[in-house]
Amino acid sequence: MSESNPGRTSKSGGILAEIEAALAEERAMEGVEAPYAAVVELQHRKWRLIHKHFHDSPFRVSESLPRAQQWRKVLDHVRAQVPEMELVDWLVQQVQVAENIAAGIRDLRPRKDGPVYDVFMEFVRNKKRKAVAVHHWEKAAKGSGQGAGGRRDGTPDPDR
Repeated sequence: MSESNPGRTSKSGGILAEIEAALAEERAMEGVEAPYAAVVELQHRKWRLIHKHFHDSPFRVSESLPRAQQWRKVLDHVRAQVPEMELVDWLVQQVQVAENIAAGIRDLRPRKDGPVYDVFMEFVRNKKRKAVAVHHWEKAAKGSGQGAGGRRDGTPDPDR
């Protein structure tokens, strides 16, 4: 795995520390009744930082390797830098899909062609977009007086 921007290591070291702090904060929220607004804000911050880190320090994987091996290299690289479980799970799935396709097993899980960095970054961008949208929705709901999980008529949702 080669890094195209080795001069950015000090900058990405700070981002990696922020990501680790966000992941630690997320682990601390597990099993506790955390306010929805705090969870949503944390998800937004976490995915923004992860996107920034991998955008600022792109990596390259040789396309001459078998696809499953390309994804394994990305998995090892990402796991070493940002051990975010949802990201790791998605990468493990990409390895499995590539192995199945190489073995001639038709796999119905979605897959994309193209350089693995580009496919990986599309996944990260989509996670960030979703987190941003949910965060904005939560802020708009709070601003309208409904709060997260409330009904449009202002009464609390009994399922929440």
